Amino acid sequence: MCLRVKGKEIPCFRYSSDHKDGTFRVALMEDIIVPPNSEFIAQGRILDSVPYWEDALLEPNGEFMGKKEVLVARVLVNLLTGKIPVKIMNVSDKEVELYKHSCVGSLEEIITFPPKIKNYMAISDISLEESTTPKTLPENLENLYQDSCKGLSSEEDAQFRDLLFKYQGCFSVNSQDMGLTNLAEHKIDTGKNKPIKQAPRRIPIAKMQDVDREIKDMMDKGVIEESDSPWSSPIVLVKKKDTCNSIRFCIDFRKLNEITVKDSHPIPRIDSILDALSSSKFYSTIDLKSGYWQVKVAPEAKPKTAFSIPGGGHWHFNVMPFGLCNAGATFQRLMERVLSRLSWKTCMVYLDDIIVLAPDFSQHLKNLEEVFSRLRDANLKINPKKCKILQREVAYLGHTISEKGVSTDPAKIEAVQNWPVPKNVRDVRSFLGICSYYRTFVYQFSVIAKPLHKLTEKTQKFVWDSDCQEAFDKLKIALTSTPILSYPRKEGQYLLDTYASNTGMGSVLSQIQDGEEKVICYYSKLFNAAERRYCVTRRELLAIVQSIKHFHHYLYRQTFKVRTDHGSLQWLLRFKNPEGQIARWLETLSSYQFIIEHRPGRLHGNADALSRRPCAEIDCGYCSKEEVRYQPEKPAHSCLAVETRAQTSSKTTPEKDKDSEHFNIDITKCQLDDPDLSYVIKWVQDGTQPEWKDISSLSETCKFYWVRFESLKYIDNILYCQTQEKIDGKYCNVIPKSLVGKVLALLHNSTTGGHLGIKKLSQK
Repeated sequence: MCLRVKGKEIPCFRYSSDHKDGTFRVALMEDIIVPPNSEFIAQGRILDSVPYWEDALLEPNGEFMGKKEVLVARVLVNLLTGKIPVKIMNVSDKEVELYKHSCVGSLEEIITFPPKIKNYMAISDISLEESTTPKTLPENLENLYQDSCKGLSSEEDAQFRDLLFKYQGCFSVNSQDMGLTNLAEHKIDTGKNKPIKQAPRRIPIAKMQDVDREIKDMMDKGVIEESDSPWSSPIVLVKKKDTCNSIRFCIDFRKLNEITVKDSHPIPRIDSILDALSSSKFYSTIDLKSGYWQVKVAPEAKPKTAFSIPGGGHWHFNVMPFGLCNAGATFQRLMERVLSRLSWKTCMVYLDDIIVLAPDFSQHLKNLEEVFSRLRDANLKINPKKCKILQREVAYLGHTISEKGVSTDPAKIEAVQNWPVPKNVRDVRSFLGICSYYRTFVYQFSVIAKPLHKLTEKTQKFVWDSDCQEAFDKLKIALTSTPILSYPRKEGQYLLDTYASNTGMGSVLSQIQDGEEKVICYYSKLFNAAERRYCVTRRELLAIVQSIKHFHHYLYRQTFKVRTDHGSLQWLLRFKNPEGQIARWLETLSSYQFIIEHRPGRLHGNADALSRRPCAEIDCGYCSKEEVRYQPEKPAHSCLAVETRAQTSSKTTPEKDKDSEHFNIDITKCQLDDPDLSYVIKWVQDGTQPEWKDISSLSETCKFYWVRFESLKYIDNILYCQTQEKIDGKYCNVIPKSLVGKVLALLHNSTTGGHLGIKKLSQK
């Protein structure tokens, strides 16, 4: 028996409880109660991946109907609407309660028989509007179409619209609509190691509701399911950068990754990909919808992905989660299989980044259709919000790809290219710091930089003239052009130099090429108000995390070296029981393979200068405050002799004022003559903190300032030390032993001294 609907003949079969290949199970989306002797229409959802069908038939589950004593009707479903109505009838005299996730039936593809060919057409069947009205695209593709059709002719526009309409099933409709491929499974080889069980971490009460919501969402999508696995990893809640303060649910797989046999599947060479892209005129970048979640986890590996929630159960993943060390290799292998014989001709694929290329529009449209067809056959869904189609210029793997060829992404060298014009000597020194680090690559560096070096002389007044501007511009051009910026190579270790100052962070990604250290790109970032309040160690750690994320395309699945002048960061990879922000940062770093090397400050000028890049904002309150903070504090006009209370009303004599005026000059000389402070001044001038073994035999004064090395400044030939308040603390003169008596007399016995006690005097 067949059912004819709109010219389509649909065969009707007897229902069966068996789940056959080619069918997709349908379950209830929520708990429902069906009153006696009544009919109820509920909403269903597909338990398996969403098929690429336009129409399907819902076949009832006989076992479900027999158990619940209800009837489920056959329903013709249009899958493009995203809704599956389930018609349920209760013929009994009692109400029936049906539970969420109950399997009510399965979807089967409609077998469409071609209509009989007619050798005539009735006049009433002819419609002029039908031939001229463009096909209506679904809402999820409208923005993609509008962004992509700019600059196309009317004919090209129509062809592109037809292509999107034909392959609309390739694009995800909403967050619930994800693909699931059968072409690859993620395996986790842990050898003969015993299961690792980590205790679940405590979750703040305020976050429990967010955790429950994430668990429910992943369970509804089929991403996770309840588990009785002996393995267990803790969860990490990562705050997303949005206005809703939402969280990202992550798992700390570091312990599992340590015992996992690493996958050696090769990653494509970035330089080879870039060379192949430069001869095209049209480019399209394609992004998959939650790409990792479209790959199944092998049945034997599912228990190893298990995680626990205090009071919230034990779960494991059905699909490939983020944070596993071999996830990238599995995904690269999948994409190469899906796009086999298309790579290097029709498209390029680097992990989850796909770029389609062609020399002209018609060929590009054919290439897009080939890629869409392959993704559809693999049951992989595309995220339309992150796609760029039919573009003349796109950003790909940290470079700008266009008809003219491959060039550096402007955002990549913006830190140096848009360096603000120096406004004082300190800004000039910061800029010269990075220039001097790469002076061997700049022809006639000393000649070009001479006007800038002249500004840093002690007796030179700061005047920014045309010669300084010319030198400044030439050095910026030299820094942002070859041979300074080189293309990455497959051979050669990557080096990441990071540094954080009070106002920002900087980093330089380099690579050893032909025995020399060649710069790949620069990166710098000013800290926001919250980040400026971090301690020194946390700011340095933030610099490492931000830099590695920024250079992800180069560093992922590479063994590289991070060089920092902050020695305490070497504990980073051994940190136990991380919480909050540290846990989030370690989760980010878990997918990378690197070592941390301490580097003395005198050798770290490249990243240090980027971190001290002057702020471009004219009215920046913090920078204004910094200018005031670094000014030496003038001593109060006071007398040096001890006065009685009766004599304090007398005026200060001119001779005493004269002594006070020369006090700053005396302290400079006394600091240099001091046997202890002379060591400290040399450390600060060199910009490096010596090793403990080199100072262990020195005096207690030297050790005192060695511990406080980060708080020392040498300004206008005077050594200053910051007070205990890390951010808002003042910089005070470091008093040599020879002047301690005079300073105490000034502060205690002067006209404004007030003969204060020890506590108040120390605060003063």
